[in-house]
Amino acid sequence: MTRNEFIVCLTCGECINLRIQMGSYPVDFALNCPKCKTEISGKIEFEPFDINLNNAQVINEDTPNYKELTNFPIWCLEISAEFPTKKCISEKIYLMASHHSWPKWFVWIKRMI
Repeated sequence: MTRNEFIVCLTCGECINLRIQMGSYPVDFALNCPKCKTEISGKIEFEPFDINLNNAQVINEDTPNYKELTNFPIWCLEISAEFPTKKCISEKIYLMASHHSWPKWFVWIKRMI
């Protein structure tokens, strides 16, 4: 089972979707904010579920501007202690990769870089 949590960088306000593979082992993670390059780190505990973050905060539906912050395209970080993941990618790239053949989306990504 995958759990989606949205976090916001405290420096620039960029929204990142954490796609967390639920498991048994605590997971430490770190990434640089895609917009301002601030290091965001944290630890996820599963029983009970808890996210501890540095330089970011978890947002929920009660957060002002939640719908605007979580609109596509946003960045996505896949986290798992038990399975391989794609790391931090743009949701737009993730959606294209799942609906198109390899050469088309690969060429599109290459153009963006």
